[in-house]
Amino acid sequence: MSKKRVFLIVLDSVGIGEMPDAASYGDEGSNTVYAASTSDSFYMPNMKKLGFFDIDGVTVHSKHAWAAKKEPFIGTVARMTEASRGKDTTIGHWEIGGVISSEPLPVFPDGFPDELIRAFEQRIGRSVLCNKPYSGTEVIKDYGREHEETGAPIVYTSADSVFQIAAHESVIPVDTLYEYCRIARELCQGKYGVGRIIARPFEGTWPDYKRTTRRHDFSIEPAKETMLDALMMDGKDVIAVGKIKDIFAGRGITEAVRTTSNQDGIDQTIAYTKKDFEGLCFVNLVDFDMLYGHRNDKEGYAEALSYFDSRLPEILDGLGEDDILMITADHGCDPVTESTDHSREYTPLVIYGEKVAKGLNLGTRSSFADIAATILDYFDVEGETEGESLLPKIKGSQIVSCGAVPTPHNRALQGEIAETVLMPGDPLRAKYIADHFLSDVTMFNDVRNMLGYTGTYKGKRVSVMGSGMGMPSIGIYSYELYHFYGVENIIRIGSAGGIGDQVHLRDVVIAMGASTNSNYAAQYRLPGTFAPIADYGLLRKAVDSAKKNGIPVVVGNVLSSDTFYDDNPEANALWKKMNILAVEMESAALYMNAARAGKKALGIFTVSDHVFTGESLSAADRQNTFTDMMKIALETAL
Repeated sequence: MSKKRVFLIVLDSVGIGEMPDAASYGDEGSNTVYAASTSDSFYMPNMKKLGFFDIDGVTVHSKHAWAAKKEPFIGTVARMTEASRGKDTTIGHWEIGGVISSEPLPVFPDGFPDELIRAFEQRIGRSVLCNKPYSGTEVIKDYGREHEETGAPIVYTSADSVFQIAAHESVIPVDTLYEYCRIARELCQGKYGVGRIIARPFEGTWPDYKRTTRRHDFSIEPAKETMLDALMMDGKDVIAVGKIKDIFAGRGITEAVRTTSNQDGIDQTIAYTKKDFEGLCFVNLVDFDMLYGHRNDKEGYAEALSYFDSRLPEILDGLGEDDILMITADHGCDPVTESTDHSREYTPLVIYGEKVAKGLNLGTRSSFADIAATILDYFDVEGETEGESLLPKIKGSQIVSCGAVPTPHNRALQGEIAETVLMPGDPLRAKYIADHFLSDVTMFNDVRNMLGYTGTYKGKRVSVMGSGMGMPSIGIYSYELYHFYGVENIIRIGSAGGIGDQVHLRDVVIAMGASTNSNYAAQYRLPGTFAPIADYGLLRKAVDSAKKNGIPVVVGNVLSSDTFYDDNPEANALWKKMNILAVEMESAALYMNAARAGKKALGIFTVSDHVFTGESLSAADRQNTFTDMMKIALETAL
């Protein structure tokens, strides 16, 4: 058995719209993804394929029509609600890890109290500068020169629960700065227990200082056991990429690698997809938040999202058959609002894997902690979390009713297929009908290249989908349409070989009944022989439509044959004696499926060749003649 792996990627600050309580946090109107989408650089086609833009509430600027276009997607998605009180990185990640924080971590909008600052200065043997809420880039510009002259570290905070210490690497070496942060971590407990102490080293000359990549976070420990603790205690690998180790104070982690950028984080993640381990690879990509959200740089934010999307196929390519990919966020950080701080927003959840349901929307979840519960459930690991496992809903082998019903043969979502479906055998003929007869067309299926489309014909929604060749094939597709997608009517259209003397080339035959040499009905264990017949309502409507359009038709019984090349040369002559009009290969199975499901079916055929005369239509004649059959079927669908 292959090893199970979960790759959990946090797109730091990629919120998808204000939560109901956003106003109480000063974040009314925040929508990070929409803000980024106002940039022309915004482009995420691979996330679209996974269902990102089908998540409840996700909106983008109207210039990106590609994102709003309704199409089947191949992942499971949900909108995640933060149940904890707060909007910072630490609390967000803890909740992803299964711990809901009922109290927010302390913040210091007026700077830190004198007693805390004095204790810190005494421990490090230096005075400090600033002690105010400040932008990280502005604080080094405003205080950097004085810091270089005096050697005093710059202490500042923000709207988040952070104690940040900035120092020029030539004045205070990075290792010394880290030691100062450890001292601050010891002091910042209880009422001063901020979520993170952050080392902010920088370099360069005033006023063109630049922060270096040697940032380091020293987080407060989670108050409860997290998903990481439970996995590690069960012997699973817990690999931290980026600042995950810092956020969880090193707890529950078996291996960690720091990163210098989103690119580095993605590279490290791809590298881990190629490694042999069993457990969780937990990734944080911080550039969205640190470089673009906090700096109100929507262009940079959009480019970072587009870059992640461009690398996503590499991550997907590295997944094994038992692997699961989860993509989420920890809060928002809208890059166009006046604030430069985090924003109280819903976050996305995109789940993908070979064994994960396709096209499934789980709506709005009540807590980020559902992620932890799902992961523990997947590994069959006991652990205390405050979330609900989504695993029973996302197992790909199940047919679900949460907005989508993907099957092994069809990716369509509920509602994407009309109640009436035209079914030619050839999927390219389905495309032809969609291209030439329907408007406002969307493709709902391309699994195994069995193309399916929905559009409108004279104002009525109609779908068209290939059925494949033979009764087993149409048996599968029609069964799923009737039972899983709520389809009421299926109209089979295709070619047939003439048998009776009363039919000729180009004639349109409507199958009132479908005799068969197949054993398809054996599954029903009937005590006799079943007679597959068309629905009378559809039959009469088709005849009336043909008459209205001046198209002559022949109505009667056809043969649905299991064999195209028959070793019995007498077979067709015997069927001819029973007044069979023509032979084709699908209608009997369709009519039986319709009868068993309590639905409706009809077969309409064009005679393309004649068994006994040897005549056959040219390719051009087939195209022109088949159009009449298509028109009758479409008019019957109205």
